[in-house]
Amino acid sequence: MARIPGDRLVGRGKVLAAKGMYKEAAMVFDNATAIDGAVHEPLIYLACLVKAGDTGRAARLCSRFLDEDVKGVTSEALPRIADLSAALWLSGDHPPPASSLAKVHDAAEKALAAWSGGADAEEVDALLAAIPLRSPFKPLRLVLKSLTGTEDPERRRKLLDMIPPDSAFESLAHAAGLAIGGDLKINVFQGESRDAQENIQIGEFRVVGLSRSPPGNEIVVDLALDRDGILQVTAREKRTGLQQRIVIDQAIARLGEAGMAEARERVGSLFGPAKGNGAGSGTGDGVPLNVAELLARAEAKLDDAGEEDRAELIDLIEAIRDARKACDSARLTASCEQLSDLIFYLET
Repeated sequence: MARIPGDRLVGRGKVLAAKGMYKEAAMVFDNATAIDGAVHEPLIYLACLVKAGDTGRAARLCSRFLDEDVKGVTSEALPRIADLSAALWLSGDHPPPASSLAKVHDAAEKALAAWSGGADAEEVDALLAAIPLRSPFKPLRLVLKSLTGTEDPERRRKLLDMIPPDSAFESLAHAAGLAIGGDLKINVFQGESRDAQENIQIGEFRVVGLSRSPPGNEIVVDLALDRDGILQVTAREKRTGLQQRIVIDQAIARLGEAGMAEARERVGSLFGPAKGNGAGSGTGDGVPLNVAELLARAEAKLDDAGEEDRAELIDLIEAIRDARKACDSARLTASCEQLSDLIFYLET
């Protein structure tokens, strides 16, 4: 009997996942791996295991993918696998004792337990200092910092905005945003998958003026699509009736790269200017004007930063200086943004 090629099984698994048949999809991915020994679409595979309720197996696979050179698991996928593993470990599973992240996991659990137990901000902040911002537990550190580190709603929201929308901690960041009150970011994606991580983000907007309330404050988002491809998005706070509505033209167009860039620009004009990174103004090609000031602020933080954060400060300072020498504006801009975010966190 002829064997079905692994790539055809992968396609079948993706179709099942898109239909919400996660257990069946995971089994198909298992069969594909059995054929050629490679892990196909590891991010989709892990998501299927989690959504099928097999979190223990997902956590074990995450540990294996992070610690071993596994065929099919690319370096590009590792940051998101690490992010998922951190969320799974905090939800009940644990990293292997020999894992380099075991110590950081213990620190994260202590910080989370302290905050849940009503510890004061100073105690929580001291525990958070043991969680490096370069670790996959960074989103938890940002969430707890937003809830305890400052009373300024704008600074709190900026901390939450540092968590990417495809993070496994996004729902936690969403809940923290509702607890803080003020406004809420809504991400809009274009694509056919039920999993936002498999679609393309075409824009975002904020519902401004939300009430401050405990977890459970429901925000209802309605999407209405007409035959012309015009998408109307309405976000409404159920408790107060506050709502905001926007319209996106050609929301379901089959866009190429040029078309997608145009769509992002169009959506950006609807929602207002993109948020800055707090690092100062920039030149036309995206190179920050205040690089020297940013470096000075970073160097001033070296003595007070924790060991891991100090190492990241040094790495970013070095990356910025190397990028300036090489006249690499793209690398310079990216490094400055990362350093600005780190300084913002340390200053909060």
